[in-house]
Amino acid sequence: NIEVIVADNYSHDSTRSIAGKYTDKVISAGPRPPFNNVFTAPIQRREGAKGASGEYLLFIDSDMTLTPTVVDECVTQCHTGADAVIIPEIPFGNGFWAKCKVLEKKCEIGDKKLEAPRFIKRSAYELVGGWPADLGAMDDWVLSTRLDMHRLRKTRSLSVIFHDEGFISFRKLFLKRYNMGKSFDAAKYIQTQSRDPLKIIVQLTPLRMFLTIRRAAYHDGSLTGLVGILFVRLIEEFGFLIGQLVFASKR
Repeated sequence: NIEVIVADNYSHDSTRSIAGKYTDKVISAGPRPPFNNVFTAPIQRREGAKGASGEYLLFIDSDMTLTPTVVDECVTQCHTGADAVIIPEIPFGNGFWAKCKVLEKKCEIGDKKLEAPRFIKRSAYELVGGWPADLGAMDDWVLSTRLDMHRLRKTRSLSVIFHDEGFISFRKLFLKRYNMGKSFDAAKYIQTQSRDPLKIIVQLTPLRMFLTIRRAAYHDGSLTGLVGILFVRLIEEFGFLIGQLVFASKR
């Protein structure tokens, strides 16, 4: 008994018509064009949840594919005491840079400071104040922190979600993080995570990059893969920094 809600940020392609074939709940959420060239997912997630009628909520992105057993397993875990479930994301993609990104994501699987739940009981979701949409980004980490503050139980599923990275170019890497950076209120985010300074350091500083490279040696010992991750992270962080400068200039 699954309800599907699509929260679209004013797509100019055929997204809405395709989605309409599978659900009558297709809503528009987020800033209207031309002001929607930022990271809008937090707003879409929150608005989508408002329209949901189920006992549980599962948030997925447009580039993700569910495996057949993942929803059933998450519901079962919640029936046996979990308040939210972390679903491992298995990435895949095309091209050399996509392979580097896939390797990076694999290195982060199981890291409690970087993973966050996508499946959550509605009662727990409402208790912690819902999806945080006022920070501009990193909203999944904030939701995870709120669950910890309320001492709610998080578990991990054995079933996975496949995350399609597609074909990755330097331009794509830069723009994705740039759009995220220019919508992200870093000061407010740091305040929400102040109880765990190490988490902030791992999430937002170059330490994350070095930890990933260190772990990558266990997955792929080739120098090419390690250097590739380094370049991917440098491009992403440069884009994010430029976005933050734009954000600061508008304050």
